Amino acid sequence: MDLSAGRCDGSFIIASGKHCQLDALDAFDFGINRPLALAMLRPDYAGEGTPLDINIFGTTYKATLRI
Repeated sequence: MDLSAGRCDGSFIIASGKHCQLDALDAFDFGINRPLALAMLRPDYAGEGTPLDINIFGTTYKATLRI
């Protein structure tokens, strides 16, 4: 298993049917023993309550942006 920080290959974020992610990184956090991901959204999609679809390796998850 590669535990180094890197790009979230195969993952992306959709809002209003459009790709809205500028960049993303992933890493493994040994403190909580879980993988973490960070995504930067385009400013026009970065508002509180924005509904998002997060696709991770072909599986889509519903999410709501909380600031």
